[in-house]
Amino acid sequence: MNMIYPEAAPLLPAIGRLLSSNGALIWSGILADGRREAIDAAGRSGFSLSSEQAENEWWCGTFVLARP
Repeated sequence: MNMIYPEAAPLLPAIGRLLSSNGALIWSGILADGRREAIDAAGRSGFSLSSEQAENEWWCGTFVLARP
């Protein structure tokens, strides 16, 4: 998803329910200074960061869902 943090964070629980067991969430459109906030929000929804990239002021993270 390419969405800024305030609009995307509330959608994370629903996105987690839609992903398959091997699915990944690629979240871009995050300003680099909001990186920690995005990672924390994803973690609260059961995601863990698996990789990340930054370009200029933008940040992108790839997350996997921890499922039992």
